[in-house]
Amino acid sequence: MVREMSLDKLYVDKTDENIALKQLVAYSRRGDTVVVIDIRDFSNSAGGFFDILADFAKQGVNIYCSAQGIDTATFEWAAIMKVLRI
Repeated sequence: MVREMSLDKLYVDKTDENIALKQLVAYSRRGDTVVVIDIRDFSNSAGGFFDILADFAKQGVNIYCSAQGIDTATFEWAAIMKVLRI
């Protein structure tokens, strides 16, 4: 899937302040897909990941995490997010 996408911007965050993540959230628009290698690149906790997932969902932005096979654009993840009220 990643090879089929065109890359618009690349964000790399090596700080505890998540500066690049904040920039990514601000830049993302409805219909965008954010690609991340591993959910731990977003957060070290499940709760933190789901908070970020909710923020992007409110914007209409999909998340694709290759290591965990998460793709919020799929029916399965739409159902999971509905159950979790994201």
